[in-house]
Amino acid sequence: MTRVPSHHSPSSAVAADQEAIAVIVRTFFDAFTSGPDSAARLDELRAVFLPEAVIVRTGPGELAVYGVDSFIAPRQALLSGGTLVDFSEWELRGHTEIFGDIAQHFGSYAKSGVQDGTPFTARGMKTLQFVRTSAGWRISAAAWDDEAGYPEPRAGHRLQSMASKFRRKRSPLATWMELIQANWPRRWSRNSSADLPRA
Repeated sequence: MTRVPSHHSPSSAVAADQEAIAVIVRTFFDAFTSGPDSAARLDELRAVFLPEAVIVRTGPGELAVYGVDSFIAPRQALLSGGTLVDFSEWELRGHTEIFGDIAQHFGSYAKSGVQDGTPFTARGMKTLQFVRTSAGWRISAAAWDDEAGYPEPRAGHRLQSMASKFRRKRSPLATWMELIQANWPRRWSRNSSADLPRA
């Protein structure tokens, strides 16, 4: 795969990157909607993944690690099978950080639906990793954790601030993140996705 060189271009190019990634984030959440168009939405989702992308479900029990096909196939069956109806997922809030040809999005989300006649709601956190390719930004990895009991970051809370709970224990991770924050180039950009529409 050809890697597009990054020139850390002016703010207009940064804004274009932010918007391109925001579109992919919306595509990701929109894909998880039950109904007759679910297959088309999941095909759109497949197109924004790298073919070799890794998707991980965390939480209670063992980790579940998927490739793109093994992630999408069972969800397509579930969303179109009739046992799960009125289902959708939507982002509550999140943010994207970009540096050169890599980016990450971290955000909270909610979901609701009716499964086997029983309504349900839930929420959790999702993280998406992106790389720039010759075809544009693509998801290289994704992971999520549902209802795991971790507090949701406040709006605008940066990822490295989550290391504050480690600082009290003088964690090497916290020290490493502080060094990055102190020395990272100003070309790092942030984009709030709080205004992304619900799926």
